[in-house]
Amino acid sequence: MITIANVSSSALSFFGQSVAANASIQVSESVVDLAAKGVGPYAQDFKNLLVSADRGLVTVAALGTTYSSSVGLETALSTMLQTLVASQLGSDSVDIKLTDWRIVSSGGDVGDTTANGGLLSSNTAPLLRGDANESQEIVWAASGVVALQCSFPVPLNMDLTQDARLELDVLTDNAGGGGIDAASFGVECSFDGATQVADTATDGTPATTSHTISATIAAADMPDTARRITIAITPAAHGNDPIALELSKLVYKKKLVTS
Repeated sequence: MITIANVSSSALSFFGQSVAANASIQVSESVVDLAAKGVGPYAQDFKNLLVSADRGLVTVAALGTTYSSSVGLETALSTMLQTLVASQLGSDSVDIKLTDWRIVSSGGDVGDTTANGGLLSSNTAPLLRGDANESQEIVWAASGVVALQCSFPVPLNMDLTQDARLELDVLTDNAGGGGIDAASFGVECSFDGATQVADTATDGTPATTSHTISATIAAADMPDTARRITIAITPAAHGNDPIALELSKLVYKKKLVTS
């Protein structure tokens, strides 16, 4: 809620309410947001806060700070609206299809034409196959630690000042019995070809059913001007059991795109 106080010696009207001298009202951010966009019955009241002769007689409390000058009111309302927009934006994601991943060497190179350029198939290691219910999955045999890599443009609405995370849906095939190996992965990211940064998607509770693990990519590791991202994943040791990757996506905080 935004608190609007009348600090004048007479009553004023704002957002459909008469505000007595030295009294205040609370207005929801959504109402002010619509009014600022010129929508709804209170659009003129919003303009009054910014341009009327009364604006110097009104204070606005927003985000823990009280503003009273005309410039201050504009700052308060602008800050409030930006915060409101940011809260509404929330998160988005880049869905990385299983077929986007390619087998690469330790240096990030795909195989030559005889190796199909690193494309996954039913006889590659790892392999791409249908599970018992005919849903696709990438499977590494026990002890298999071949790396996969993909690359894509940084989304225009990705806020590179906020942490992102790589989510992986994984499972362990424990058909042979015994302890269940973890389906953990090392994650390496680079932006615009810069030095890779290393993170880990740890499978803290290994299971034979699909579950989500994730690796956090710190904002400090993402340049503000980045235009492309390359991600490599490498299985951790799993000497006894095959492991499977069923879904992958990069989840990030959205920013307001102004142009």
